[in-house]
Amino acid sequence: TSKKEFISPIFLAQTLWNHGPAMMDLFRENDIDRPEFSGNEILHLAYGIQSYMRPTKFPPNSHQLGNPVSGKKLAEEKGCMLCHSFKGVGGKIGPDFNDVDLDLSVTEIAGRMWNHGPAMWETMKKENIDIPVFKGTEMADVIAYIYALKLTDEPGDKIQGEQLIRNRSCLSCHAMKGQGADLAVDLGMLKNITSPFAIIAAMWNHAPAMHKKHMEKGREWPEFTDREIANIYAFLSSNTRIAKNGNGK
Repeated sequence: TSKKEFISPIFLAQTLWNHGPAMMDLFRENDIDRPEFSGNEILHLAYGIQSYMRPTKFPPNSHQLGNPVSGKKLAEEKGCMLCHSFKGVGGKIGPDFNDVDLDLSVTEIAGRMWNHGPAMWETMKKENIDIPVFKGTEMADVIAYIYALKLTDEPGDKIQGEQLIRNRSCLSCHAMKGQGADLAVDLGMLKNITSPFAIIAAMWNHAPAMHKKHMEKGREWPEFTDREIANIYAFLSSNTRIAKNGNGK
């Protein structure tokens, strides 16, 4: 209660992890059962602690949920991938995070990390691996990355993507590799199609104009399955140009 900053649940989970090995020694010395957390108990614990203190300031990252891009880099730097794999890439001692049930809140994931701590620390000791220490928003970033693994699609097939573009009348409005119409942007000249979200945003933004053209030409609106969109993205992203400045040049 002497801490004078807001304690977020993820910060509390990070602190529990960092001090976990030392706390284990105290538990053993004093014959205390090590507590485990389930559901939103870490969330309740964090706010319970806050009820005994008067925080004088709220750090900017108090409620930060984590950056998965930074988390991916940290997972490598902190040695997580020495034991765990991420979609088949990494160690084989622990489970592949892509196969773990992560239909949980961020604090529930943090609670599971705490609960499995003793087994992980013992394994790391046997394998002569340093137990990682997290600071700032690092644990939030790693958890965000682990969580984001479930949100990413399997890579599409760019060859099938090109075939879809040719077979679904896309070239009646667009041009590609010198073929097609010039009523809409050349699909070989697209910029910054660097993520599935980019192609979704582009398709959404241009949908009214595309729908109007389809109505004028008397054509049915094309529909795509999840895998077909993934294949189209694979093809377009393989040909995209990355803009070097704000005006896309």
